[in-house]
Amino acid sequence: MNGDSILEGLRASHLRPTMARIATLQVLAGFGTRAASIEELHRALIGRGTKVSLGTVYRTMQELESRGLLLREWARHRKAMYRLKPAGYDSPALLRLVCRNSGRSVPLEAAKLHAQLLSAASAAGYDLTGQVLRVEVDSLKERSAHN
Repeated sequence: MNGDSILEGLRASHLRPTMARIATLQVLAGFGTRAASIEELHRALIGRGTKVSLGTVYRTMQELESRGLLLREWARHRKAMYRLKPAGYDSPALLRLVCRNSGRSVPLEAAKLHAQLLSAASAAGYDLTGQVLRVEVDSLKERSAHN
């Protein structure tokens, strides 16, 4: 996401392009597909010279997520993690493999499996609309390193 696409995305979402919003989206773009916590984003913003409070980062993330520019995921211990919504992403939820140890995340394009998971969740009384579905795994490299 470059400067022009950041401004276009904010305008399309009917959000004023403020310094906090632009800087936050730039930092998230620098993370690529990796999700980041609000605290991690705050440190990165401060590190690049953007004077912003933690409260402003929380509010900005909430605004960007509610307008569909970000995806929220849940890490272990129910910690919210955020990343940019991929271009052309229309799915109500995303399926990812996540390493329990390193946190490394790999997106899966498995529409049939995704539909089956949503159906099973609905039958069990869960509403997964707009949520990222995570399958936690142990990395083979890390497992062999511990043995």
